[in-house]
Amino acid sequence: MTQIEGVPAAPQAAVRCEPVPTWVECAPYAVPADPSASRFIDNGLCRLLSESQVNLCPLERQWHFRRVQKVLTRAGAERVSHFGVEFDPAYERVAIHHVRIFRDGQIIEHAHADAFQTFRREANLEMLILNGRLTASLLIPDVRVGDIVETALTVTGSNPALKGKFAGWVVFDDVEPFYQCRHRQLRPVDRPVASRAFNDPPGEAITVADGVVDARWCLEDGARHEVEEYAVPWHLHAPTLQFSEFPAWSDVSCLFAPYYETAEIPEGLAREIDQLATRYPDPADRAVEWLRFVQRELRYFALSFGEGGLMPRGLAAIWSSRFGDCKDAAQLYVAGARRLELEACAALTSTTYGIALPDFLAASDLFNHCIVRLRLNGTSYWLDPTCPEQTGRLAKLSQVHFGWALPLSGDADALEQIGPGEPAPQVNVEDEVEVGPKPDSPARLTRQVEYYSRAADDARHRFANGGSADYANDRLKEVQAFWPRARQTGAIEVQDDRPDNCLTVILRYDVPDCWRADGKRLAFQICDLVVASELGTLKSAEREGAIILGRPRQVAHRTTLKMPRRWTGDGWHRGEEGEGLSFLNRLRIEGHTLVNERAITVSSWTMPAAGAADYMRVVEAMHTNILNIWARKRFGRIAPIAAGRFGFKFDFGKAWLIWVGIMVVAAILKAYSQK
Repeated sequence: MTQIEGVPAAPQAAVRCEPVPTWVECAPYAVPADPSASRFIDNGLCRLLSESQVNLCPLERQWHFRRVQKVLTRAGAERVSHFGVEFDPAYERVAIHHVRIFRDGQIIEHAHADAFQTFRREANLEMLILNGRLTASLLIPDVRVGDIVETALTVTGSNPALKGKFAGWVVFDDVEPFYQCRHRQLRPVDRPVASRAFNDPPGEAITVADGVVDARWCLEDGARHEVEEYAVPWHLHAPTLQFSEFPAWSDVSCLFAPYYETAEIPEGLAREIDQLATRYPDPADRAVEWLRFVQRELRYFALSFGEGGLMPRGLAAIWSSRFGDCKDAAQLYVAGARRLELEACAALTSTTYGIALPDFLAASDLFNHCIVRLRLNGTSYWLDPTCPEQTGRLAKLSQVHFGWALPLSGDADALEQIGPGEPAPQVNVEDEVEVGPKPDSPARLTRQVEYYSRAADDARHRFANGGSADYANDRLKEVQAFWPRARQTGAIEVQDDRPDNCLTVILRYDVPDCWRADGKRLAFQICDLVVASELGTLKSAEREGAIILGRPRQVAHRTTLKMPRRWTGDGWHRGEEGEGLSFLNRLRIEGHTLVNERAITVSSWTMPAAGAADYMRVVEAMHTNILNIWARKRFGRIAPIAAGRFGFKFDFGKAWLIWVGIMVVAAILKAYSQK
């Protein structure tokens, strides 16, 4: 088998079984009075103890883990019987101390080196990531109901790219809580480690002896917490402690910035860059065309072995292999941009916590993605070279990320905000329906879908990867869900305004049986699936946390009905709104034409919990997404039924009978008065 450059062979690492280190304190744990009735039960197990202890006194960091669970059912025995630990053999060593079963006063130990199997699972291979991490696995034999299973291990070492700096988290899980959660940290008195608390974790108990700070936290019998629907993903919901040895964001930037210093550019790559410079003398054009070049030429594949999980590969390896991860793509873009005389640097961000980064301590472990900051004419542009090829001028380029990022440059001493996040059009649907003169006349529907910015890029990639026929078939299914006999007429039409990054798709349909009988009336109905799908339904207005609304955006759907006769009525103008959210539903009647406009504007990523009732009201209005047009059959043709000023429906036949009755009564009264 050919060895891929940069991919080490899987090491045959042995698992060491050793006594518990002397610095670890193995304190006894508590057991609930009635384990079977406690809230610490899940999958047939009662979770008794989750304990971690970290030692920062040696040159290499040591992190000890201990877990104790009681088996209540056969399902629990099946679940707890598999013990495994994952580690990076490039810089971590694992020592197993205990895999014990406590049964009827006996201790049965299964921690023997020859009992473990070590293998490389590469669990993220489907995500195009190779990290070389190993899993040491043991299937514990003879686990029975009533057993207490205790495991203990210590992991030594940390990624060399961090230069020995410590950053870490302790989460006192309140979704699947343990009866006791304990954490202990040992550090020299002259090694300051900052901490920050989230969601009321337990208090800290500190002792100092022989130049060592011993800090402890313990949570016992903690309350169970259910994660609310539509919870904000970047909010921490459990009691949590963050630790960091980085005094400021500038320290994090200075740690990683040297890895992105421009190295010698390979000759072939230099020629490509110089040719691009000749074709595009304008700096903005150079910046965006170089971005498209990297996106087009460099396919995504991550080799995250050892230090490679935190630093990019060299330019020669990146260019020769034509693949790389976000760090490699940023490295390539920055090198080319500087040769093009553009000001660019790599920048770290988080796809999950990017919006909340200022709430955390400066730390190295907050980031999971690397992008590029380009500065041009006093404006910062945030570019992602790992995206599929993007379209548009630099000013129209879709902003992929929002929140905050840490530039890796000499002048970066703080986080920098990525874009204002103002609502921008994403999708606009224009339906034009020509309604025939008779109830059995087919309607003709022309649907025009306009995609902007990121939505336009997504649509282009869909057409490129799956073809337009697949897209057209999905749109036809949407129409047929409401009108089963509808059929597409003609070919799909695509209009692409690439400089302004707008893609327009036009589809045409014939709709037989568009009128449905409703008693003596006829109903023409059309459904909006575009705006209605933007937000989900809350089950309750009673909640504690904010509601996620998603990326600021505007989505609209306008339906124009061309009727066979003049229509009457006042139409309507309705709206619902809450903090950061508004919905418009308007109907205009203009002779033979009816125009219904529905639009949702999301101007904030979240809505406060106090606005849940407003959210539910807006969503209810959005989900009332069927427009009904009422008519009747008169002389074989469609005639309108319109709502009058006071809400009465006008019926010509009934009105004629009433008029005749009034005239007869008037004649009788006149004749009587003349007598």
